[in-house]
Amino acid sequence: MTEGQHVGSATVPELDGLRAIAVLLVLFRHAAREYADHAGGDAGWLRPVLNGWMGVDLFFVLSGYLVGTNVLRALVDRREGLRRYLLRRVLRIVPAYYAVLLLVASGVLPFFPPPAKGLGLSLGYHLLFLQDYLPSNIVVAFWSLGVEEKFYLLVPALAWLLARLPPRVAVGVAACASTLPALGRWWTLAAHPEITTYAACFPALRSPFHLATDGMAVGLAAALAVRAGYTLGRGARDALFGLGALGVAGLAAQPFLLDTVSVVRVVPLFWVLAWAFGAMVYASVQGPTFASRLLSTRLARTTGRLSYALYLVHMLFLGLAWSWAGGAGFVPFAVVFGALSTAAALVLHHGVERPFLALRERV
Repeated sequence: MTEGQHVGSATVPELDGLRAIAVLLVLFRHAAREYADHAGGDAGWLRPVLNGWMGVDLFFVLSGYLVGTNVLRALVDRREGLRRYLLRRVLRIVPAYYAVLLLVASGVLPFFPPPAKGLGLSLGYHLLFLQDYLPSNIVVAFWSLGVEEKFYLLVPALAWLLARLPPRVAVGVAACASTLPALGRWWTLAAHPEITTYAACFPALRSPFHLATDGMAVGLAAALAVRAGYTLGRGARDALFGLGALGVAGLAAQPFLLDTVSVVRVVPLFWVLAWAFGAMVYASVQGPTFASRLLSTRLARTTGRLSYALYLVHMLFLGLAWSWAGGAGFVPFAVVFGALSTAAALVLHHGVERPFLALRERV
C-alpha cells in the first residue's frame, strides 16, 4: 500500500476496526456495571472497565468524520440534493432503531420489560429522537442516537458554510467549535453546583446534544483537514495514533472517572477524549499505521460492521445473561452476554439493517 493511499478514500478498513473497539468498550462497560451492581458495588479489578462509556465518544468522532466527509463530497462538491442525503441517513439509522424500540415497547420480551408508567409519552419522544434531553428510559443506551440524529440534521448547513471559508480557516473553526460543549458544561456546573453524582451528571452534562458534540466537531475538523489536502508521513501517523491511544488508555486505566463530578474533571474530560480519539481516526485515514494490521483483521472489520446492531440490542440481554451465568463469575457471565448480544445483532443486521442498506445503495 502506498503512502497516503487512505486519504480521500471512501472506505478505510481501519475505521471498521475502530468501530469494533468502540462497541466492545461499551459492551464491557455495561457488563462490568451489571456485575458490580449484583456484587454489591465491588467490581475489584473490573473498575477500569467501567470507563468503557468512552466508546460512545469514539462513535461520535467517527460520525463527525464520516458524515462530514460524505456531506462535503455529496452536497458541496457534487451538489447533490439535501433530500437524497437525508433519505440515505434515514435508511441507515432509523429502521433498525425503530425495530428494537418497538420490540421493547411492545412488551414481548419478558427479560426486558418496558417502563411501567408513561410508556406512550416515552415512546413518542423516542420516535422523534428526543431522548437525549428527555429520559432515555426504554433502552438507556439510546440517548446517543438522539445526539447523532441532531448532528445529521445540522451538519449539511455547517459543511456548506465551512466549505466557503479558506481550508485552513475552516479546519480551525471546526476545531474551535469542539470547545463549545466544554464551555456549556462549565456554565451548567456553575449554575448547578448540586450536580455532584453520576446519576445527576448524566442527564444534565452528558446526554444533551449541545453538551455532547465535542467528538463530532473534532471528526468534522478531521474531514475538513483531509479535504484541504493535509497529509502525514508514516512516522507522523504512527506518532499521532500512538499519542491518541496512550491518552485514551491512560484515562481508561483510572478508577471510574465519573465517580466524582467537578469542574476540573467533567468539563475537559469529554473534550480531551474527543481529541485523543480524533488523533487515532485522523492518523488512520491518512494511511497505514502500526495498528493497521490489528484494526484491519477480518474479525475486527466484521465486528465493526455489526457495531450498530450490537449497540442497539446488547442492553436487552444483561439481565438474562446474569440469570444464566452471573453466579459463575465475570468471565462466564461476559461470554454468555456476548453470545446472546451477538446472536441478536446478527438477526437484526441481516433481517433489518442489510435490506435497508441495500435499498440505500440503490437510492
